Amino acid sequence: MLNARQLLIDKKYEESIEAYSKIVDTLQTEERAIAYTNMALCQINLKEYNKALILADKAIQTNPQYVKAQYRKAQILMLLQQYEEALSLVNNLMQYQRCQEVIELKEKIIDAYYDPNLWIQELDSCVSEKDYQKYFNSLYPRLENYPNINKFLVLLLSKKIQPYQTLKLVHNFKIKCDQIRDLLIQDSKIYIKNEKEAKIHFLYVKILSIQTLNEELFQLIMDNMDYFFNKNLETIVTLFIQNSQFKAKKQQIEQIARFLAKQEDKDVHSIQFMWITQIMMSVINDEIFDFFKKDYFKSEELIILIAGICQFSQLYPIEDKILNTVLKKLKKPYTIDLIIQLLMVALKNEQFSNKITTSQLNENVIETLFQILQEQKSDFPYKIKILTIFVQLLSQQKYIKAYDQVFQLKINFILPDLLESSLHIESLIILSFLTKFDEAKKILIVNKEFLKDFIKQCTQITQKKKQYQFQTLKFYQIDIMIIQILYSLSIDRFSLFKSEQKERFGLDDETMNMALEIQKKYTQDNQLDYLTYDQKFMIEYKVIQFLAIDLRVTKIIGQFLDNYKSFISEQNTIIINGLLAAISQKDLSQYLFDKETLRYAADQVFNKQYKVIPYLAVTLHNVNPQLIEFQDAQLLCKALIKCTENSKHELHQFWSLLGIVQFTSLGDYVRKDLINIDSIIQLQNLIIEDNLYVVHAALQVLNNLSITQQFQELIKNKELDHFIQLLCILIDANIENLDKKSVSQSDFSHPIQIQLTIISVLGILSQVDYFKTTMLQQDFILSPNFYVPLVQYLKLIQSPDIHIKKLLMFMGAYGLKIKFIQEDLRHRIRMF
Repeated sequence: MLNARQLLIDKKYEESIEAYSKIVDTLQTEERAIAYTNMALCQINLKEYNKALILADKAIQTNPQYVKAQYRKAQILMLLQQYEEALSLVNNLMQYQRCQEVIELKEKIIDAYYDPNLWIQELDSCVSEKDYQKYFNSLYPRLENYPNINKFLVLLLSKKIQPYQTLKLVHNFKIKCDQIRDLLIQDSKIYIKNEKEAKIHFLYVKILSIQTLNEELFQLIMDNMDYFFNKNLETIVTLFIQNSQFKAKKQQIEQIARFLAKQEDKDVHSIQFMWITQIMMSVINDEIFDFFKKDYFKSEELIILIAGICQFSQLYPIEDKILNTVLKKLKKPYTIDLIIQLLMVALKNEQFSNKITTSQLNENVIETLFQILQEQKSDFPYKIKILTIFVQLLSQQKYIKAYDQVFQLKINFILPDLLESSLHIESLIILSFLTKFDEAKKILIVNKEFLKDFIKQCTQITQKKKQYQFQTLKFYQIDIMIIQILYSLSIDRFSLFKSEQKERFGLDDETMNMALEIQKKYTQDNQLDYLTYDQKFMIEYKVIQFLAIDLRVTKIIGQFLDNYKSFISEQNTIIINGLLAAISQKDLSQYLFDKETLRYAADQVFNKQYKVIPYLAVTLHNVNPQLIEFQDAQLLCKALIKCTENSKHELHQFWSLLGIVQFTSLGDYVRKDLINIDSIIQLQNLIIEDNLYVVHAALQVLNNLSITQQFQELIKNKELDHFIQLLCILIDANIENLDKKSVSQSDFSHPIQIQLTIISVLGILSQVDYFKTTMLQQDFILSPNFYVPLVQYLKLIQSPDIHIKKLLMFMGAYGLKIKFIQEDLRHRIRMF
């Protein structure tokens, strides 16, 4: 044994192995494990790693507790490039042997495992296609948690070997790296000119599409526009959308515009045309306006249209140029879609809209469009698109005249066809216009099954994944127009008009009706003649029920809010708030629940937009609080407090309080947000209101809050003395009304029910000595009038157990022993 060890020390490895082999079988267990381990070390030095691994395994089998054998095996596995197994072994070893030697071995394994140069050396050993396939397949799991992945992929790309396998690997990990981008630009000929491999083209452009756009990459695209814009357009659009901060040079914009003009000559499909336009919109800058001064520039009209969507707030006085462009492009179907899209966005700007719709040339354009609409030869889809532009370019002053013109075309008879059309955006634009008029609204409601299917189709479209900015914009436009149409259907303009006039001039109903009769009698052009979509019609056709139940309007609003948070404007909120207010009917509350819409309504209340109060009050007054998430419950409860402060109607105030009762029953995590002086003052003032529904609901909220330690601390510290005074006033007033006959004793507003909640509050707060002492000083505490009606009621009702329990707890807390109560309820008290 000693001789074999000395040979090892002297680096005579083969002789040492021979010496150990002769004696190993004669050794005891521990010494035999040492011998195998030393033989393994000899084989390591001879670079015979597979033989060394066999010897290390024998050593571990002989003595599993021998740490040195496990250390040696980990070392061998590292040398065999089996890094994962080596790391696993050394990690297990470190659990009971954290010596410096083991720590250093682990660091070596990690360094070797993550050394990209070593991995690249493995590639150099590949000879056949099968070797390459095996090598690349092995990389996927190894790279999953690899810290030097960028460095390795850069080295791999620089080898220029197996371009498809390399690009496939890079694409799989979706790495955004400037070095990778620069290499792909530098070696672009390898990929772009490789005509045999379509899949190489696909991967190459996909990888580029997630990189940072710089001058070099942009120039590569400019130099190969046919490759990028014709063959890989859908993918390369992503690059421009994600790099919207990049602005191109004037010459580059001109280059794209000329390419776009050529595409127009080819009569390309409209979606391809829109994609290239989207690229233009992404890279455009202020220098674009210089193009307007160049008469020779071939695609000036297209640039004008694109400028309309990009920079319309800074436009030069070019309204007539835009209108001329519209006229020139009307005969080209694939550019009509572009005109509609761009006008939809550009006309959102009020200043620009006013300029273009009041331009002198606009009259001629409108007349030309109207003439096209009257042509018999035009097919239905084309007419719909022309009608869409016609509606877009109308000024508000011309709405009624245009409406009459549209009806001359008998558009009211083709409304069902419009609803069945696949031209969803165009149909929505026209419907948005038509629903400004009551007759059209009535036709829509009469055909509401068509409308229901149409809205369903539109919302299904907008729920699709949005890959590009212009798709998001398009879907946003669809969704907001749906909401605008539904809002128009939810309102009775005549009642709205009367309400506004009454408020404006301070008129009562009788005076207002007289004024309307005079207007109708002496005004020939009476716009009130158009207001025929009234409450009678809406009730007959159950319009609000249709919106809430059949169309699930709150779900539509919720999805809109979730999808387009960054798009929502002040005008959007006015429409949404109006629609929510219109559908807020108590009998529909179960159909109004939508979490996103409720969050939005709560935020609106905090922003002092109180038109949504009816929606919150109606929806939450009997909601199951278990359906609401923790943070939402806190948010909505605070919003409902605001509703009680700012509601104009006692009914909404009452429902808001009932909602707070529901939420405060969830636990202290909701209650704690209401334990503040402002909220308690608001609630305590409500318990002396005239409306007993409001009084009782506010008292129930205070009952739920009184359970908390914070509330009881405020009582103890004498910060709620005014609350105690108001509670005593309520009790005295309530005692006088306990025999009230006008409503049933089971009614929520009956003093008996209020008395039961008072008993509960008094019982809970009896834990605070200061409160208990104050109550015992009050005359009512021993008054028969305080108890007799209550006891008689408890004897009558079928399930009084909880109320009896509360009464007995209250009596016990205040040390009350009232003989007649004990006698009358003796048979019921035994249950406790």
